[in-house]
Amino acid sequence: MSEDFPNRGFLVNRGTWLRLTGSFRALTLLAVIVLLGAVVPRAAAELEKPRVLVLVSNESAPYQQSVEGLTKRLDALGIGGGADIVRLNVESEGVDDILSSHIENKPNVIVAVGSLALQARLRNNFDAPTVATMILDDDEVKKAPRTAGICLRFPIETELQWVRKLLPDSKNIAVMYDPKENGALVERAKTVATRFGFQLQAHPVEAPRDLPGEMEDIARNADVLWGIPDQVVTTPQTARPILLFSFRNRIPLVGLSASWVKAGALFALERDYEDIGAQTAEVVASILSGTDPKSIAIAAPRKVVYQINLKTARQMKLSLPGEMIKGAAEVIE
Repeated sequence: MSEDFPNRGFLVNRGTWLRLTGSFRALTLLAVIVLLGAVVPRAAAELEKPRVLVLVSNESAPYQQSVEGLTKRLDALGIGGGADIVRLNVESEGVDDILSSHIENKPNVIVAVGSLALQARLRNNFDAPTVATMILDDDEVKKAPRTAGICLRFPIETELQWVRKLLPDSKNIAVMYDPKENGALVERAKTVATRFGFQLQAHPVEAPRDLPGEMEDIARNADVLWGIPDQVVTTPQTARPILLFSFRNRIPLVGLSASWVKAGALFALERDYEDIGAQTAEVVASILSGTDPKSIAIAAPRKVVYQINLKTARQMKLSLPGEMIKGAAEVIE
C-alpha cells in the first residue's frame, strides 16, 4: 500500500516525491557550480589587473587635480583597481626609502607626476616603462629611458595663435630671454611668428641688470611683450619692474601664468590639470596594450583655458574681442 504526502491540497505518491526532491537537489548543485564558475574568472581577472605605480611630487592643487583626472580615467578604462598612489613630500633620501618597498610589487607602468617624481624614478631601479607628466622641460623626458611624457609648456604655435586672437592688430612682439635657457626656443619662435603675421624682436638678457636697457629698446619698437618662463628674466624679483614698464608704456605683457595676470599682465594661457591627468591615463593604457613608450610623441596639454585682466585692458585703452572675454576661465575687472 503506497504512502501519500500532502502537498498544498494535492496527494503526491512517495516515489514521485523522492524523484522531485532528487531533481531539486541536482538543480541546486548545478546552480552552485554555475555561480562558482562566474566568480572564479572574476577573481582571476582581479588578480591579473595591471599594476600602475603613481609617484606624485607634491600635494599642490595642480598636482591634486592631475591625479584626480588620472584616476578617474584609469577607472573608466578598467585599469583603476591596480593603481597605487605614492605621494613624495620628503627629501630625496626619504623618497628613496619610500620607493624601495614598491620595487618588489613589480608595477607594469610607472606614472611620474612632476620632476621630483621623475628624478626619483630614475634614481631607483624600476624595471617598468614610465609616463612622465606635469613636466616643464621636455628634455627631461627625452633623456629618460623607456619614458613617454606630457609636458606643461604649450607649443609656440599655440601661444602666438592666442596673441593673434586677442590682439588682432598687433605686429611687433618683443621677448626677453636668457640665451642659455631659451635661445633655441626663441630661434624657433622667430620662424613661427612670421606665419601669424608677427615680427619677433629677440632681446637676450644674461643677468637682471641687463633688463632696463632691453626694456628701453622694447618701448620704442614693440606692440606686445611676450613673457616666457625664464630663470633670469621672469622671476619674483623682476616681476614688479617688468609690470611697471608694461603699464607706463602701454605695451601689454602676455603669457606666463594666472598669477601674472592677477598682478597686471593682460592675459595668459593656463592648463586644465584634470584633463592632463586623463591624457596621461590614455598614454598608460596605450603602453599596457604593448606600445613602446619611446614611440609615443611627447605631448603638450590638449586643452587650453585662459585668464584676462580687463582692468589692464582699460588702462591701456585696448579693445578685446567680446567673444574672447566671454570664453575666459577668469576675468579680472
